[in-house]
Amino acid sequence: MTTSPSIIEEAMRAAAPLVENGFSVVDQSADNKHFGNALLMVTRGSVRTRIIRERGLWFVEIGSTKDPREWFDARLILRLLRDTVDYSAPLDDNALSRLLLALGQAVDKWEILFHDSVYPTTRAELKSLERASAQERFGYR
Repeated sequence: MTTSPSIIEEAMRAAAPLVENGFSVVDQSADNKHFGNALLMVTRGSVRTRIIRERGLWFVEIGSTKDPREWFDARLILRLLRDTVDYSAPLDDNALSRLLLALGQAVDKWEILFHDSVYPTTRAELKSLERASAQERFGYR
């Protein structure tokens, strides 16, 4: 992959609220040849956050360091915390920054959800929210 400072810089600017709260960058890559795709991953304690740009769209996902295959939409994490703001999908830099600012402001609350002793319950609740979201969007019962 080739490195594109502009895409990574956009992701780093948006991730500043997490970095300012002790998250460390553990991976970053970008590829301008394929739609400007990029990845920025940060971790703190038992939680990791990845910011992905794929085909021009931004995605923010959170997961446990104990289960590297599983990720949850960051908006579900905020919903689990009873954050009632309607965060639209981060389709542009402003929406991405808004979502990551909300995550940064609540990091001490949602990081606890990924602690080893709490994570099994958190995972079950997030899976339930995922199912409810799919039912709402696609009309599944």
